[in-house]
Amino acid sequence: MEEVPSYIVHIKSEFLAPKVPKEINANESNNDKVVEEQKSKKRNRDAVKKTEIRYCHAFIGTGNCDNGLNCRFSHDLKSLLTSKPEDLGPSCYKFDKYGFCNEGVTCRFGSMHIDSTTGVNLSRTAENGGVLSRPIDFNILNKELQHLLWKKNYDYDDKKVYNNSHLNETNIPYPDKPVKLVDFSNKVYIAPLTTIGNLPFRRILKDLGADITCGEMAMSNNLIDGKQTEWALLRRHQSEDIFGVQIAGSHSDSMAKVSKLLNKETVSDFVDLNCGCPIDVITDKGCGSKLMTRPNKLCDIASTLLRNFNRSVTVKIRVGWDEPTAHKLVPMLQKINNGKLAAIMIHGRTRQQRYSKEANWDYIYEVCKSQDPTLPRVPIIGNGDILSYEDWKNHQNLVRNNFDDDEERGLCSCAMIGRGAIIKPWLSREIKGQNVYDISASERLDILKIFCNYGMEHWGSDNQGIATTRRFLLEWLGYLHRYVPVALLERTQKMQQRPPHFFGRGDLETLMASSDAKDWIKISEMLLGPAPDDLVFEGKIKSNAYSNESEMAMSNG
Repeated sequence: MEEVPSYIVHIKSEFLAPKVPKEINANESNNDKVVEEQKSKKRNRDAVKKTEIRYCHAFIGTGNCDNGLNCRFSHDLKSLLTSKPEDLGPSCYKFDKYGFCNEGVTCRFGSMHIDSTTGVNLSRTAENGGVLSRPIDFNILNKELQHLLWKKNYDYDDKKVYNNSHLNETNIPYPDKPVKLVDFSNKVYIAPLTTIGNLPFRRILKDLGADITCGEMAMSNNLIDGKQTEWALLRRHQSEDIFGVQIAGSHSDSMAKVSKLLNKETVSDFVDLNCGCPIDVITDKGCGSKLMTRPNKLCDIASTLLRNFNRSVTVKIRVGWDEPTAHKLVPMLQKINNGKLAAIMIHGRTRQQRYSKEANWDYIYEVCKSQDPTLPRVPIIGNGDILSYEDWKNHQNLVRNNFDDDEERGLCSCAMIGRGAIIKPWLSREIKGQNVYDISASERLDILKIFCNYGMEHWGSDNQGIATTRRFLLEWLGYLHRYVPVALLERTQKMQQRPPHFFGRGDLETLMASSDAKDWIKISEMLLGPAPDDLVFEGKIKSNAYSNESEMAMSNG
């Protein structure tokens, strides 16, 4: 029997698919060329083509427009109704849940709430349950605030608050007041995840047991400039009861401004300083993990956040840039702690390793020991390669074997998961339940269906909203296919292992294991209706997410 390489998931032989000769698979040989072509052009965002007539969104949703006859957008609902494409399905999630859909005639599931003659948007009658109030998200950029930021007229030292007015908060505590630190111990924390860590995805993880969530990384200069796309990364759903925002920057003056801005205009439990992002476009600006090459500057920026925020601050770092240096940096962060530094998160790889090689948890333990015993200890949260409860248990056991007591340990019992939560969104439940769950293909499809519903609630159920939801669903499916059901495994699947081609226990399970983007589009059509005929998904075809041995031996699909 042929021995299975260590970088391949060990699957029971009866589920393995026959090996396909390499020369037959033309797509594999072209992957590198496709990646280079994608780098040289703007990525297709599946944007909806603009029509000649632009319709008034307010009038479409409510039948009213404050601008009346002076509105520069069309109020001709009949015209829009006649040109409206066929619905994608018979049931509108927002109308079913709340009794009203703000997309009106543009809703692609609108037959149940649109008058087919006039195009008027209908509400659910009182006898059928009436209209329910929709939850209000936090940290939505206010237009008045945006204009002040655009014109550079925002007063960072004024106490007036423009955002989150629905909270009726007029007294913002001063930054020098004592802060109750966020307690990460014995909790599951979902690390900030670029692109995939959007609000609907985080709602899914909250449903599946996550305790703490954090928004996607936002650049400080873009927030100060009032860019809507950047502020969208700070948005918080009501279900996110312990929530953080993550910011990145390379200059203390801009970080001081963004600290004062977010201190007044956002609602979060903690703020995370990103000093770990390995992406070139970030490090080239001196941000992310590049700050680890300038520890004094990193500490200066961290000190700025600690002075200006009235909430917990955390710092996310890697073990180093090209070699381990975190053991030198952590004592420096200890010295600037003014009682607001809630935790230091350490990803167990250097920047140069990115996501290849195994996370170095042994070094993370050494960093814990490097803390100055004469100063208050800062909780250290390790991060990297947690894909199962067994992985987490092994890390915890190693801690107990290396340290005499909790006081000396310094390593927080928080389970911080990133890619593991993307591949197995129910991982939080496994860790809390101290068990491994065999999730069926139909259950996984139900999770994706809920994500699509949350997506349409967040981005909209019109053409644009459906396209956005579909794109983020496809991005997620680009990771989900790496999951191998427990019942098919001979050994526990590890993060750095690549699954071979295999057959599932049914057609749906086999489809969900496909690494072909065309099959991901098929899955999206099962949930969101037919995709545009010309849709070609250009996801992250090649990623530095497996071991070097794996990359040399196999094409990254």
